[in-house]
Amino acid sequence: KIDAKMDSIFQKVQYMSMAMAADSAKHDQAEANRKLSQRRDEQIGQITDAIQLLREEVAQVQKKSDMADMARSLTTAMDLPKLIDTQLMDFFQQFTEMQQNQKRNSAETAASLDEVKRRLNENLEVDFSPVMKEVAKCQNIMDDEFQLLVGEIARIQQ
Repeated sequence: KIDAKMDSIFQKVQYMSMAMAADSAKHDQAEANRKLSQRRDEQIGQITDAIQLLREEVAQVQKKSDMADMARSLTTAMDLPKLIDTQLMDFFQQFTEMQQNQKRNSAETAASLDEVKRRLNENLEVDFSPVMKEVAKCQNIMDDEFQLLVGEIARIQQ
């Protein structure tokens, strides 16, 4: 249908261009050019209008196709009780899985809390002797450096 309209428009354009060529031979060049321009503008307007009509028809066809797809989808979904039963079964299965996961997580959390409580109740024994040795070593180095600094200051003052 669209191709037939396009062919009709194309034939009209060819016919009008041939008619304008015959008229241009009869009239002076300026008048012929003016008419040619006017006709060309009219034809462009007609072609534009025809294209717009075709676009609208294509859009309507697309809408009808979309509506048909939607109708098919609705007819498959019309079996609502079966659909609801299926969804309820899925929901209950997921709910059961969530309960099992919660129980498992609760047991793991309780075990972890018991371990934390046990460790908090234990006496913490920390051996600070390596730290104390390092502190004493640093203090000796600082004492030596300070003695050196005082000696240098005394030497500079003399």
